[in-house]
Amino acid sequence: MRLIAAQPKRIYLNLSDRILDFNRPHIGNIIDTRGLDLATKDRRDLAYYIRETENSICIFTERFAAAPANVIQIIGKYLTPTAKDINTKVSLLVMPRKGEPEKVIGADGQAVEDLDRGIALRKANIDNVFTNENINFPFNDILFYDALQGYLGDGSLDRSDESVDIDLDRQRVFAEIDRVIIDREQQLEKEIQILAHQVGQIESGDNFAPHEDDIIIITKQKISEFSSLNLGSNNFSTDYVEMLPAHHCVLRATNNRYGQYELRDIDIYFNGRYLAENLIRQSTQNFKAEILKVVDFVEAEISHGSTLSPAMQRLCSQINENYEDLAVNLGVEIETMLSDRILAPQDYDESIFWQQAIDRWGQGSGYKVDVLALYIQQVGGIDAMFAKLIQAAWIDRIIQLILTFLGD
Repeated sequence: MRLIAAQPKRIYLNLSDRILDFNRPHIGNIIDTRGLDLATKDRRDLAYYIRETENSICIFTERFAAAPANVIQIIGKYLTPTAKDINTKVSLLVMPRKGEPEKVIGADGQAVEDLDRGIALRKANIDNVFTNENINFPFNDILFYDALQGYLGDGSLDRSDESVDIDLDRQRVFAEIDRVIIDREQQLEKEIQILAHQVGQIESGDNFAPHEDDIIIITKQKISEFSSLNLGSNNFSTDYVEMLPAHHCVLRATNNRYGQYELRDIDIYFNGRYLAENLIRQSTQNFKAEILKVVDFVEAEISHGSTLSPAMQRLCSQINENYEDLAVNLGVEIETMLSDRILAPQDYDESIFWQQAIDRWGQGSGYKVDVLALYIQQVGGIDAMFAKLIQAAWIDRIIQLILTFLGD
């Protein structure tokens, strides 16, 4: 008899208030979403905490030497140029091991041999990586904490090192997390103030000058010209199949579970959402950039102090917000289409596709090639539908809303 230990879905830890006092301001609960690795592109639980909960701060943890390699793909996916407020709710906690910061190489090609200097150089390097990937990650929210500093390899306290104050360092890192939370609160308050100010300027402003009415007419004409994206078909189905598990045994286990292999954090429906968002941004970002150029043109042409100025600032923000919503919501629609239509039902007796994908195992060589071919055949029709969805959403959620804002 073989005994298989099931992986628990939830583990509860009891923390002494000497480690973490939940009565301290700003902290309600701490939820550990388990570790990430290079093979992990996204997870449903991460999407929930990053996007759908307003009162959460998401702290990604990473080893000192590797940061931010293991988390940058996921951070970059959510921290897009048009993502509203996401950059105020994420932080990176880098965890050095004893002696690592001192080994950082300085500008002279030599190890710095200094803890604080090594951390400063590593922080600047991490910031450069984010910048090179066009990820607007807050520099001050790159934090460092060595929980084992001051301890020996066997876990006992290193009483010979009097330079380390363990309690003080713990208080420091929690104070930095508190500061991240406060910064988010202040940023949200600032956004509310800006919005209220813009609305007040628009409501109290005079009517547009005659030439500004003409500018609005021209602007609406220019915006209307961007209605058609002319996307044609796309490669969603090909890219989607390439995202399936690479190893034949993992692919088999995923098929046996109808696409959701929780032990390996595999969810082929949620992966479709991730891919759809990427394709939407890639295929439409240039069109959005051209629309924003039209808004810039209006601001350049209007009179100083015109009511149009705050209106155009508000419009620019609204376009970015609507664009982010379009990508996110269409991604959800594609996920639903995959789970509820294209790869449904998730039942062996009711789905010929799942019967064939599951039964192919043990029928000779070429398993992976044949199973991927089944997927391509099953999802291939989504390409044309996806292009139509993007086009329709572009008109309804971007173009029409801009024209309505301009008084159409």
